[in-house]
Amino acid sequence: MKVVLDTNVIVSGILFTGPPHQILLAWSKGRYELAFTSEIHDEYRRVAAELQHQFPRIDITAALDLIVVN
Repeated sequence: MKVVLDTNVIVSGILFTGPPHQILLAWSKGRYELAFTSEIHDEYRRVAAELQHQFPRIDITAALDLIVVN
C-alpha cells in the first residue's frame, strides 16, 4: 500500500512520540510505502528548515533525508 503523509504527520513523527511517530515506525517496518510528489517533498523540506531553528538539538533535515531516500 502506498501512503501520502501530511507534512504535520512527518514532522510530528520525527520530533515527538505519539500517533505520528507510530505511523513513521510502521513505515520503517515496511507496513506501507511512502509516496510523494516533488511539491510535497519541497513542503517537507521547507517546514523542516523552519522548525530546525526551534529544535536545534534535533537534526530534522537528516531525519527527513532518511525518509525521502527510502
